[in-house]
Amino acid sequence: MALAPHEQLTEAIKRCRSVAVILPSPANLDALGSGLALARLVEATGKPTEVISTGFAPEPHHSFMPWLERVRPALNAAREYTISLPLSGKLHDLRHEVADGLLKINITPAEGSLDAAGLAASAGAWRHDLVITVCVRELKEIGALLADHPRFLEETPIFNIDSHPDNSGYGTVNIVDLRASATAELVAGLIEMSEPKIIDANTATCLLAGIISETKSFRTPKVTPRTLETAGRLVAAGAQREQIVEAIFRTRPVEALRLWGRVLARLKTDRENRLVWSVLSREDFVRAGADETHLPDVIDELISRTPDTEVICLLHEHPLHADTVCALVSAERGWNALDLASRWQPTGSARRAKIIVSGMALPTIERNLVADIRQNIAALRRS
Repeated sequence: MALAPHEQLTEAIKRCRSVAVILPSPANLDALGSGLALARLVEATGKPTEVISTGFAPEPHHSFMPWLERVRPALNAAREYTISLPLSGKLHDLRHEVADGLLKINITPAEGSLDAAGLAASAGAWRHDLVITVCVRELKEIGALLADHPRFLEETPIFNIDSHPDNSGYGTVNIVDLRASATAELVAGLIEMSEPKIIDANTATCLLAGIISETKSFRTPKVTPRTLETAGRLVAAGAQREQIVEAIFRTRPVEALRLWGRVLARLKTDRENRLVWSVLSREDFVRAGADETHLPDVIDELISRTPDTEVICLLHEHPLHADTVCALVSAERGWNALDLASRWQPTGSARRAKIIVSGMALPTIERNLVADIRQNIAALRRS
């Protein structure tokens, strides 16, 4: 008889030495909350774990999240290496140093000499022997980690945990629940069936933050009675609901609010394609006292204020580089931002992609990018 998903996950964790929990880049609150809760599940079995989101830097509205300092911006020391050298007698001294990009190992035998011809080096085991991806629809969403460690991802079993309908099913085991309103709802269920005792106030806060963020405080069509029941149990376990809502929806830096006003002044709408977009000049950043770090807050504000919108595009002149224009494309309700802007070599994730263009004027980029997004929306709807 086949094991249930939570049983498969529990057995895999029991058999492994160490776990890498990998989130998309950038990671939203659903990914962060789900990933940190899963790390807690792994550690309850006594196994070490590492939570990674390429290039991660916490944003102001993340400040309430327990254990946020555990999220690493890169996977370091992915594997160990062994250097072998024949030694006939005892060792008198062993020292090492790193200089000019070289590791120098100084070996002094107790007697006699060493045969350098017998020197050999070999790659050892991967430090993590199990990967859990969270909210990752396809592996290219993990950013540079895929390019930097392709063999690690090829050779290590992957548990793919997600709630998005366009998940590509790349995992060794795929736990993809399309009925869940958020991946945090799915993860809450897995933990409740596997190790319910670990759902303390901190774990519950992580999971509820993912659900509230993903459902726009229970306002999206994916919310079901199961969503509300799960949220109720998390609140009963001590989740800080008011703190979460305050951080996500009510707290915005003054600089972001000033920038938000300038975005609204130039907001354009395509109701047929449920697309909105706006532009910001370099002068807008100066007058608002803002920089690029405030743009995610502006995007989130647009999402919360225009619930029928499915695609948002925010174009802006780079605050520092005169010949550079950037764009953020944010996709909701199953759209893939990377696909919608594919001609522009976007980076990021299916949820939020970034485009950087040099040597082209902002109005030209606006016209061509918006036309491409419209065309791709129409093509994908026909397919």
